[in-house]
Amino acid sequence: MKNQIERKNVLISVYNKKNIFYLSKELIKRNFKIFATTGTFKFLKKKNIQVYKLSDYTQFPEILKGRVKTVHPKIFGGILKNNTSDIKEIEEHKIILFDLVISNFYPFEKIIEKNTNNVIDIMEYIDIGGPAIVRAAGKNYANVLVVVEIKDYEFLIQLIQKYMCIQNKNIPEKIRLNFAIKAFKYTQLYDKSIHNYLLNRILVKKKKISDLPEEINLIMYKKKDLRYGENPHQQSSLYIESKNILKNTILNTQILQGKSLSYNNILDCDVALDCIENFVCPTCIILKHGNPCAVATNKCILQAYKNAFLSDPISSFGGVIIINEKLNSETAQFMINNQFLEVLLVPDIDEESIKILYTKPNIRVLKYNKEKNKKNIEKYSIRNVRGGFLIQNNNYSIQKNKLWKVVTNRKPTKHELQDAIFAFKISMFVKSNAIVYAKNNQTIAIGAGQMSRIDSVLIANMKAKNNNISTNNAIMASDAFFPFKDVVDSVAEKGISCIIQPGGSIQDDKSIESANKNNIAMIFTNFRCFKH
Repeated sequence: MKNQIERKNVLISVYNKKNIFYLSKELIKRNFKIFATTGTFKFLKKKNIQVYKLSDYTQFPEILKGRVKTVHPKIFGGILKNNTSDIKEIEEHKIILFDLVISNFYPFEKIIEKNTNNVIDIMEYIDIGGPAIVRAAGKNYANVLVVVEIKDYEFLIQLIQKYMCIQNKNIPEKIRLNFAIKAFKYTQLYDKSIHNYLLNRILVKKKKISDLPEEINLIMYKKKDLRYGENPHQQSSLYIESKNILKNTILNTQILQGKSLSYNNILDCDVALDCIENFVCPTCIILKHGNPCAVATNKCILQAYKNAFLSDPISSFGGVIIINEKLNSETAQFMINNQFLEVLLVPDIDEESIKILYTKPNIRVLKYNKEKNKKNIEKYSIRNVRGGFLIQNNNYSIQKNKLWKVVTNRKPTKHELQDAIFAFKISMFVKSNAIVYAKNNQTIAIGAGQMSRIDSVLIANMKAKNNNISTNNAIMASDAFFPFKDVVDSVAEKGISCIIQPGGSIQDDKSIESANKNNIAMIFTNFRCFKH
């Protein structure tokens, strides 16, 4: 029995057969005997690989159209054996000891993407034997090496080469344990996709009270450690979901130059990408501490940047800049000559601009995917509180729609309406209480994050004054209603000609009365956009 225990045997059962021919050749070179399920057996046999069918070893055929093939005591005994205490039973039942298990499953998620209606047909694709043998091998990682990821095949060959043979006591425990961890993660994700599919099938048949999911299973993986968090004394790391299918995200940007992104950089960039999606014409947004501090739209991206910067040059210092047009050399040169900036996000860039930006190597330059995310991919946002999470539908910008209503005697002009839409979109990304002054498709001043709305107005007034920008005939956007008419009274003194706000206060009539008195047009959106 000593020879049998030392013999190297591998069980291979794979749906995705990519690189399995190469791996099998390498295993045979290293004196492995390959046992395989029918599909894998036929594939390798056609490639002239010496392979043995599992059903020949068990002396029991695959039954039920292949649904039962690896569920057999002689297979699981060979995986779950203990080399010291199970020898008698191993010999009695003539069980082959497996040193290595290689497996991957039916691609359940891809199958349900093609057909989500016929549940009975889809259930046929749920792998039973595969997850069972992977879990068994993972459980017995001290004696069996389990491999589930195709990208690990090359590393497996290197391990065999380095340690001469798969006698697991010779392979460091940390390596064997890491393979087991990957195996259990693989089965967990597989079960999760099945669970989510079935749960959603049940929910669509129920009367929905909410579009939010009944259950959320978050599995996040560390992508990288960050230098620190919001402050130097806080540790921080970036985590991602296993499959990030959103195209326009900070996680999918291409880093063209500069230092690695900080915790705060990532937060600012995330807001920048969300905000820029709402603009079609050439637009520049400058952000600081999660707030847009300057925004402008123009016929060309250079002028958009100039207009944005001039609206608040002090706040723009050290900011995150995002544009929605290809960066040209003229704009790149003007930017680095004009201000200090932390991060620059561009959808495209020419070679000359890259050379110019290289002269400032500390600037982080990121290229993002301009294609808009499909709203149905990420329907909700999550924030943590102590002991739990708050989950809500995402807040997406709206153009002028049926809910909007002019509530004053004077109607906004076409130009005022255009600026009102521009400013209201920006107010969605400014921390509450948010006040945005805008004119000619550029911000004049922004008041953000105050406990009182009138304080936000006063800050916006102060910024406009400090930057020598006239607010006469500008418009004002607010992210929520006015509890008192003091906001309207205050901005009337500054020459604001149009106000856009959600409405909904019990004192709306007083605000409307003040607007009429001062010949200000006022639009109610009936759409509040707090951002805490």
